[in-house]
Amino acid sequence: MTNTTVTKDKKRKATSTTSSKRKTNSAASSSTKARKTKSAKSESTKSTKTVLELYCDRTDLDTALTYVKRAIPQNPHHPLLNHISLIANAEKNTLDLTTNSLEFGANTKIKAKVSQAGRLTVSFEVFEKLVKKFPQGRIKLTASVAEVAKDTDSEWQGESCRIILSPDDEDAQFELSANVSDEFPALPKVTSRLLTVPANILLKQISSALISVGTKLDNKILTGVRFNLTVDAEKLVKIGTISTDSSRLTFTTSLQPMNKVKLTAPTSFTLPAKVLKELKNSLAATSSDQGIRVYYDELESSEKSPEKSAAVMFAWDDKRLIARVMQGDYPDLSALQQLVDKNDKVAVFNRLTLLQSLQRLAVLSETKNKILHISLADDRAILKVQRSNIGRGQETLSIVMSGEVTEICFNIKNLIDVVSTIESDDICLKISDSQSPCLLEGYGTYESSTIPVQVEHIIAPLLME
Repeated sequence: MTNTTVTKDKKRKATSTTSSKRKTNSAASSSTKARKTKSAKSESTKSTKTVLELYCDRTDLDTALTYVKRAIPQNPHHPLLNHISLIANAEKNTLDLTTNSLEFGANTKIKAKVSQAGRLTVSFEVFEKLVKKFPQGRIKLTASVAEVAKDTDSEWQGESCRIILSPDDEDAQFELSANVSDEFPALPKVTSRLLTVPANILLKQISSALISVGTKLDNKILTGVRFNLTVDAEKLVKIGTISTDSSRLTFTTSLQPMNKVKLTAPTSFTLPAKVLKELKNSLAATSSDQGIRVYYDELESSEKSPEKSAAVMFAWDDKRLIARVMQGDYPDLSALQQLVDKNDKVAVFNRLTLLQSLQRLAVLSETKNKILHISLADDRAILKVQRSNIGRGQETLSIVMSGEVTEICFNIKNLIDVVSTIESDDICLKISDSQSPCLLEGYGTYESSTIPVQVEHIIAPLLME
């Protein structure tokens, strides 16, 4: 009797357990089916949309990337500044490339066969490296975005974008993450054209001005070059630049016809040395007679930039370099320029002979002060340097001298920088006394038959005890 009761209890428990397991399995199965159904519905709402598609020449693309690379900052405060903006235009069949460091930007365009117009940004570093590794020929560039329909009206909401690069006629493709948002900072719009100047003239003025630009100064405005554009009595545009690092001062001047563009009012602006160095490198790669179009516009203030600002654009061929001007007042140094013109002691050197002598003497100059002692008398100049515990050097050069015998000291590096940029056969040094600024300028025959750019360098002497 007892055994029979126990057996019945065991059977009832087993039946109950089995029933419970079946219910659990059934619930789990239902849950899995629900998840699959939900996932399937979710997948059914997703779609991939092509936002850009084109073919372009690999060499053209590589050349364009090399140009716009100059505006990629080294340590950007926003990751998007490390990107390049790509805009495909189906009507014109062009690909527009833009980089922007916020201080300045570079833009160019190349020919492309565009089947789907669009715009996006992609990491410049990886994109450029891939293009450089591709073989010669065409490159196919395709970008697509995975999107989700927010409602039955099929309003699109982009989730992610991928850009695919494929060498033409090769079984290979490379996929990169991209961005189709409008967050990439646009370059300032500059449309008011001031004048057109030959590349070799602008290059000469910039190269000469950069010698005297200050670095790491308390007065930030001196780390740039001041441009002054005016119209003279003969209706020529006078382009003047000023730069100084407190120990050197450089003035450059050139005259250009206004052509069809009229400069209605004097225009002045200061551009950072970094921007001008990039412009200098670009101009050095163009033909000397290439016309460089110069534009200038004041920019509208905004909540982010309430202060008044302006921008300058240099344009040639399909290339543009746009820079924001520096804020602040550049000091008026015209009085100093007039003062040194009155210096009455004049020494004329052969430029190449002087440069070679300075380069030799610089080897034995002091590492810190680099003092060069010059004695001028009659028809000779004695140049001396000395480095403690190392040695000393002395050279005597033939000169043409007018005025009293005088002695003066300079920083030899400053002197070499100036002499190396002057293009005339001879150099004229005008001195007042051993403690006053001196004028150094070209003299005699120039490398070209004309003197399109006038350059004056003012150098402060080293005051010795």
